[in-house]
Amino acid sequence: PISGDPAADPHVYTAAEWDAFVKGVHAGEFDGPW
Repeated sequence: PISGDPAADPHVYTAAEWDAFVKGVHAGEFDGPW
């Protein structure tokens, strides 16, 4: 992290994390604008 604060950096998703997130969205586990 450039700032020294990990929380200040955007999280970079791995393919597996993104796949799990998308599946969760499709399963209705997250609220969103879709």
